[in-house]
Amino acid sequence: MELVDTPRTEVVALDFDRDHCMPIRNAFGTSELLLHTPFHNDSEASAKRNTAIALSHLTGWDRVFFLDDDVAIDDPDHIRSAAGLLDKYAVTGLTVHTFPDLSVAAHAYRRLGGQAKPFLAGGVLMTAPRRRKSFFPEIYNDDAFYLLDEHSFPPLALTGLATQDEYDPFDDPARAIQQEFGEVVAIGLHHRTRDGAKPHEADRDFWRDYLPIRRRFLDYLSTEYHARMDNDPDSAKIIAAIQAAEDTLSLITPAFCTAYVDAWLRDRTAWIRYLDSVADKRMTTVDAVAELGLPALVLS
Repeated sequence: MELVDTPRTEVVALDFDRDHCMPIRNAFGTSELLLHTPFHNDSEASAKRNTAIALSHLTGWDRVFFLDDDVAIDDPDHIRSAAGLLDKYAVTGLTVHTFPDLSVAAHAYRRLGGQAKPFLAGGVLMTAPRRRKSFFPEIYNDDAFYLLDEHSFPPLALTGLATQDEYDPFDDPARAIQQEFGEVVAIGLHHRTRDGAKPHEADRDFWRDYLPIRRRFLDYLSTEYHARMDNDPDSAKIIAAIQAAEDTLSLITPAFCTAYVDAWLRDRTAWIRYLDSVADKRMTTVDAVAELGLPALVLS
């Protein structure tokens, strides 16, 4: 907030409407593919992040910092450090500690003592969008898709610390339902590219082999929490959440995973073409917001 008080800081509040935020949004094949399925993600986070990327191309911004409203950063210098690393790394961000931004299944695994490696999360991410031409699909784990390109993951860096507000990840089994497809595809692609393959090489045979691995992981979690029913008062609702994830997993087919990856790669190409078409117009922020059709209030 100290930076906002300085005379040179421009603050614009948006009345965000994801249905009218970008000319290309309705053309995303990934969104259309999931629209009438249990895997549809109705969060606005992806559209807001894509809007920031579009604005950066219209205005000529060199840096964009994504910060969710449930994340706090005690030391502003950590943000400056992340920005400085963009000269060397494609994307940087801060480490979310104490209560990491994990899926329902990953939180269940963490409660069992499982360790998650530090990772870049979309809620506290720094990027140079005019150099990193990527987008956030409307799916859980959209940040993983932003980090991945048609070949592999580019050089990434973590620095500093951030804190996310705690919540109960197991209070509503619907959360696990909405997350499961994004978990499967994002983690599956991570495994595939880690072995040296490109995303488009994640064919039906790969997903046919990978889906049972995910099933065994969820079965393990369910078994462990059934064994803890007498000692862990949260076991029943965790089991319900994991069961919801397993039920959703049973609907995911190798063909659908392949179709989604293909649609994502096509969307990347279309998005890059769109960004190139609006690049370096050097508009003011207010004019750029108007160009995207979003009502705005200039605060300073």
